[in-house]
Amino acid sequence: MVNYYYFSDLKTNLILILKTMEKNNPMTFTMGIVAIIVGAALYKQIDFKTMTVEKPALAVLYAVTFLFAVVVLVRNFRKGAEK
Repeated sequence: MVNYYYFSDLKTNLILILKTMEKNNPMTFTMGIVAIIVGAALYKQIDFKTMTVEKPALAVLYAVTFLFAVVVLVRNFRKGAEK
């Protein structure tokens, strides 16, 4: 037997979740994930004994991407703090 109340309640909850997501900035979540992944990859590239990287060009690309993600996160944090 299908419980129709459950589906009605599920629809209401889904609508509330979607409205909440519109208010939040999905870029913050995306850039947070990017910063974690790229930061971990950059950390793995660095040899701390000799202070060198395995692939310098890739390390530069990782560093630029990581810094961009951090800048976006800081801007969104400041914007949220002002409100």
